[in-house]
Amino acid sequence: MTDPERTRWPGPGARAAATLTLASATIRYPRSVRANVRAQLERWEEAARQIPDPQLRESALGKLAEERLNAAGAAMLALSAPPARRAGVVRAIIALQVLYDHLDALSETQAPAGPEHGAALYLPFTDAVDVDADGERKQPPGAGGQAAGEREAASRDTGADDGGYSRRLSDCVRGELAALPATGALTGTLAGTAKRCAQAQLHTHAIPLHGSGQAREWAQPLAAADGLGWREELAGAAASVIALHALIALAAHEQASSAHGEQLARAYLSISAATSLLDTLADRSEDITSHTQGGFANLYESEQELAGALAAVVKDAAAHTGNAPDASFHLMILAGIIGYYTSTIPSSETAHTAIRPLTESLWPLVGISIGVWRRWRAAERPRS
Repeated sequence: MTDPERTRWPGPGARAAATLTLASATIRYPRSVRANVRAQLERWEEAARQIPDPQLRESALGKLAEERLNAAGAAMLALSAPPARRAGVVRAIIALQVLYDHLDALSETQAPAGPEHGAALYLPFTDAVDVDADGERKQPPGAGGQAAGEREAASRDTGADDGGYSRRLSDCVRGELAALPATGALTGTLAGTAKRCAQAQLHTHAIPLHGSGQAREWAQPLAAADGLGWREELAGAAASVIALHALIALAAHEQASSAHGEQLARAYLSISAATSLLDTLADRSEDITSHTQGGFANLYESEQELAGALAAVVKDAAAHTGNAPDASFHLMILAGIIGYYTSTIPSSETAHTAIRPLTESLWPLVGISIGVWRRWRAAERPRS
């Protein structure tokens, strides 16, 4: 993993700029994003009610209810898009987050025999961003017109025939991406990030049945290239839907380049890893017996080792946001993620040991974001 002693925390100037960005975002979000978020969640809730299979319908509706705040938080990234294109970016982000949460639930409950057997389940997810400059799905040579039917057949083989719900979500993302000016420049980064995310999810969900060896074998080569430990690589890749949200917002900028996309994806790999590790810390007692993040909780020999890994990956994320376009915005997002979990993690010595250096190093950003999240929880409660 990147040597934390050679990586500096953001200085006062960077923190001040990100604090001003946060202040602006708290004003702009309710004015230009919140209503669209609610409308999109209602749209997909209605679509989920049409799923013919009762178990899949219950799963989809449950995820929409449980993860509502995930979608609302993800939509914060739309504020980095130009105002004229922000509504389309919100629609794409919400659809992709709902799709990710839906497939996450399906892959947990199905507990596939191994990662290779669950790959078809994530085809709607990888297809959603695997587009060319015109917004069409890129076809491998010789794929022909049977590709869509073959994908649908493969999905049925997984036992996850949700009546086209996943495909509707996927098509929504792809359609919105087609309307953004820099999609063509970012297609490679979008497709690669989505593929890595899907593979990491499958390897993570396989840990309870197949052990961590298969996940380690998959993650180690990628980790070596990224300068991360294999566990942090796995954690970051599995949550890289966050990176995809950031890339969708970046695609709304006409001047965005493939280099910008790569810089942003690398920053969000570590931001996503921090999210996974914070989530593990928050739900540790539940995770130990679950099929979801139990693998992350058990990958570390002690809670102290987990705390050290978290501090190091947050520091790495903070450093890489400085290389990404709109650095203060993305440093704000990192601090906001820490603030979210700081406001939810139970008071314990382990939690405080893990989080204290993060809040101190990114103060006052984290402190302000805690207050923002408390207000958001109240604002985003489903209306009766």
